[in-house]
Amino acid sequence: MSQYNNGATTRSERYAVKSHKQIVALTTATIVTATISSVTINASADEIKDNQQPDVVSQSGVTAPKSDFDKAKDSETQKLADLQAQQKADEQAKAQANADAQAATEQANAKALADAQAAQVAKDQADAQAAAQKLADQQAADESAKAQQAQATQVAHDAEVAKQQQAATDFANQQAQESGSAQAQRDTATNQYNSDTKATQDDAATADKAIDSDAQKATDKATTDQTTANQTVDAIQAQSTTDAKTQQTSASTKQTADNTKTESAQKQANASTEASAQKNVDTAQANVNKSSAKAATPANPYDTNYDRDNSQAPSSINSVGNLPTSISDPKIPASHVNDAGYYDYYNYFGENDNTAQIKGAPTDAQQTELADYAVTLVNSYRTTHGMPPVRWTEQNQKAVIASAKAREEANAGFKHTAYLGSDVTTKTDNAYAAQGLWFAGENIGVSAFSDLTMLSAKVNILNVITAMIYQDGAHGNGHLQNFMMDDQIMGFAMQKDNTGDWPYVVIFQNASMTGNAGPLTDMATTSTQTIEAARGGNTQANKQALADAQANLSQVKFDNATQLSNLQSKNQKAIDSINQAFADAIVQIKSTHDKTISQNATIYGNTIAQIKADATAKHDTNATKLAETLANLKDNYDAKISSIKDMSPEELANKKATEKAAFDKVQATELATFEAQQAQDAKTFATNLDTALANLKAQLDADLATKTAQGAKNLKQLEIQNTDAYNQLVSANAKALANLKTSNVKSYAKAQADSQAYLNAINPANAKPSTPDHSKPNSGNTGKPSAPSHQTGHNTPTGTDSSQTAKNSSHVTNSNSNATSQKTNVSSHDDNFIYDANTQALNRVSFENQYTNVTFHPKINTLVPVKQVNPVITTQASLLPQTAKNQQHNNQALLISLFSLLGMSLYVPKHLRNKRFNA
Repeated sequence: MSQYNNGATTRSERYAVKSHKQIVALTTATIVTATISSVTINASADEIKDNQQPDVVSQSGVTAPKSDFDKAKDSETQKLADLQAQQKADEQAKAQANADAQAATEQANAKALADAQAAQVAKDQADAQAAAQKLADQQAADESAKAQQAQATQVAHDAEVAKQQQAATDFANQQAQESGSAQAQRDTATNQYNSDTKATQDDAATADKAIDSDAQKATDKATTDQTTANQTVDAIQAQSTTDAKTQQTSASTKQTADNTKTESAQKQANASTEASAQKNVDTAQANVNKSSAKAATPANPYDTNYDRDNSQAPSSINSVGNLPTSISDPKIPASHVNDAGYYDYYNYFGENDNTAQIKGAPTDAQQTELADYAVTLVNSYRTTHGMPPVRWTEQNQKAVIASAKAREEANAGFKHTAYLGSDVTTKTDNAYAAQGLWFAGENIGVSAFSDLTMLSAKVNILNVITAMIYQDGAHGNGHLQNFMMDDQIMGFAMQKDNTGDWPYVVIFQNASMTGNAGPLTDMATTSTQTIEAARGGNTQANKQALADAQANLSQVKFDNATQLSNLQSKNQKAIDSINQAFADAIVQIKSTHDKTISQNATIYGNTIAQIKADATAKHDTNATKLAETLANLKDNYDAKISSIKDMSPEELANKKATEKAAFDKVQATELATFEAQQAQDAKTFATNLDTALANLKAQLDADLATKTAQGAKNLKQLEIQNTDAYNQLVSANAKALANLKTSNVKSYAKAQADSQAYLNAINPANAKPSTPDHSKPNSGNTGKPSAPSHQTGHNTPTGTDSSQTAKNSSHVTNSNSNATSQKTNVSSHDDNFIYDANTQALNRVSFENQYTNVTFHPKINTLVPVKQVNPVITTQASLLPQTAKNQQHNNQALLISLFSLLGMSLYVPKHLRNKRFNA
C-alpha cells in the first residue's frame, strides 16, 4: 500500500486483495479466445476499461503548484495522443496480420489442393498401369494354358492312332491263321458240349446238397424253436409261481400286520375301556373308603393370620372333594378392592389329587369339564343374586374352544380377542357365526402355573372368578357386569400361552343369538354332583356307585373279550383265504404249463414232417430238370455237328475280305469320333479362358473407375474444407479487428475521463486550504507532494518529483525489455480476473500468486502458467499452421476442448454474469 494515500488502496491493490472464498478454481476456463490469428500480443496492466472506478485520491488539501499542473496537463495531452496513435497502430497491425494470415491461408490451400491433385493423378496412373499389367499377365497365362492343352491333345491323338495300328496287326495275324477247315469248330462244339453236360450235372448235385442243407437247417430251427418255447413256458411257470408266492407272502404279511394292528387296537381299546371302568371302580372304592372331605372356604389374603402354606387350612384344596360348588365372599378389605392384582383366596396343595394332567393345550373333553365347573360357579353367584343361570350350550362351547385354538395359533398373550387383529378376531366371529351366534363379550384371566392337573386348573378358575366378582374395582367391575348380564349365554376355555408371559390364559366368552339362529342344545352341569360325590365316604350312594362301577367293569371285560375273539377269528379266516388262493393259483399255473408243452410237441412233429415232404419234392423236381437239360444239350450238339462243313478257298477269301472291310470301317469311325471330341474339348477350353479374361478386364475397368471417382470426390472435399476454413478465418479476423476497434474507442474514452479526473484533482484552482497531516512521512522533496500513481501494482519511489511520477504513471511499455511495442486493452476486474478486450479472454489471477497468468497455447493444446511482472504480457502465439485445414482443426480443437469441458457456458465474474460463450 502506498504511504501517500492516507490508507486508501489503489485499483491494483483493491483487485488483488481477495479472500480465499473469492478465488474461483477454474483454471481450465481462464482463457476463451474467439480469434484464429497468431498475432503476438503485449498487454499493459495499468490500462483501465468499462466500469472501473478511478484511483482514490485521499490526501485532501494537497495540490501541485501551477507550473506542475501545466506540466501535468501537457503530459496528459501527450499521453492521450500517444494512446490514440498506439491504438491506430494496433488496428493497422491487426489488419495487416489478418491480411497476412488470409494470404498465407490462401497460398497454403492452393498448394495443398495442387499437391493433392498431383498425387491423385499419379495414383490414377499407377492404378491404370497396375490393372493393365494384371490383364497382360492373365493373357500370357491363358496363351500358355492353350499351348499346353494343344500339346496334350496331340499326344492323346498319337496314342489313339498307335492303338488302332496294333489292332489292325492283330486282326491280320488272326486272318492269316484261318485255313477253311471245320475240324476246329467240331472240336470246339464237342468240348463245349462236354463242359455244359458236366456243369449241368454239377449244378444238379449242388442243388440236391442245398435242399438237404435247407431241410437240416429247418429241422434244427424247429428243434430250437421247440426248446425255446418249452423254456419260455417253464420260465412263465416259474415266474407265475414266484409271483403267486410273492403275492401270497405280501398279502399274508399285510394281513398279518393288519391283524396285529386291529388286534392291538382292539386290545388297547379294551385296555382303555377296562382301565376307565377300573378307574371308576377305584374312584368309587376310594369314595367309600375315605373319610368325608369338606368344601374349602376363601381366605382374606390380606389378613395377618392368613397362612398360605398350611395344607390343612380351610382355604386349602387337596382333592376334588375340597372344591366349593358356589362362590363365597373372601371379605377383601375396602382398601384393596380396587387393587390392579389379587392374591389367591384358595391354595392348591393336591395331596390327594388323582385327576388327569393337562399336557399343553387342554383336550376338548378337558375344556368341557373345566367349562362345566366355571359355569357352575358363575351360576351359583347369579342365583344368590336373584338372576337366572347363564345358558351353556354345545354351540357356544364349540365356539369358545375354536377361539382359544385360534388365539394359540396366533401366539396371543394376555390380550382380549377383539384387540388381536383381523385373523384371530375373524376366526372367532366365524366360529360363533357357524353356530348361529354373535360373539358378545369376554373376560380373561391367567394361570401362574404351567404344570396343571384338572384339579389345580379348577382351583385357578375358582380364584379368577372370585377376583372378578369381589376384587374388580380397578376394572370398574366390568368383569362382574359381564357375568351378570341378562339373557346370558356363556362358555369357557383355557388357552396355552406361547408368548412366555403366562403359562395359560383363561377365557370366559359371552354370546347372543342371531336372528336366524337355530335351536341351541343346552348342556347340564355335573360338577356339583361329581364334587359332592367325591366328598362322600361310606354312604349308600357311594356303595351303589361302587357296585355299579364293578358291574360295569365286568360287562366291559366280557364285551371286550367277545370283540377280541370275533376279531381274531375274522383275521384267521383272512389268512386262510390267502393261502387257499395261492394253492388254487399253483394248480392253474401247472395246468397251463402242461397244456402248452403238449401243444409245442404237436407243432414240432408237424413241422418236421412238412420239412421232409418239402425236401423230397424238391429232389424230384431237381432230377426231372437234370434229365431234361441233358437231353436238350445232346440234341443241340448233334444238330451243330451236322451243320459244320469245311470251307472252300474262294469262300475263305470272301469271308476274310468281308471281315477286313468291316474291321476297317469300325476303326475309321472310332478315329473320327475321337478327333471330333478332341476338337470340341479344345474349343470349350479356349472359350472358358476368353470369358474369364473378359470378366477380369471388366472388373479391372470398374475398379479403376471407382478409384478415379473417389479421388475426384476427395479432391472436391479437400477444396470445400479449405474454402470453409479460409472463410472462417476471414470472418474471425474481421470480428477480432472490429472488437479491437470497439475496445480502443472505449479505452480512449475511459483514458480521457481518467485524465480529466486526474487534472481536476491536482488543479490549483480547485484546491481548498486545510491543515496538512504531518503524521505521515513526506517525499524526499520536502513540501512537494507526489502525484497519485496510475501504475497498477507499483508504488511511486520515495524522492521522485511529480514529473517523474507522471512519467512513471504513463502507459508502461518498457517494463519488459523483451516485450514488443504492440499494445492491447487489458482491464482488471473483481474476482481476480483480467479481461483482455483484444482477444476477448478472461485471465484468472490466483490469490496465492497474483502475478501468474494462465494462457492457452493453440499448437500443443496445453495450459501453460506464465510468470507475469506488471504489466501483464501474454505468451508468444504459435506460428500459422501450414494449411488452412490444419488451422481450422487446431482452432476447433481449442474451442471444443474448452467448451466440452465446461458445458455451453462458463463461469464469469459477477459483472459479466449474463454473458454466454457458445461453441
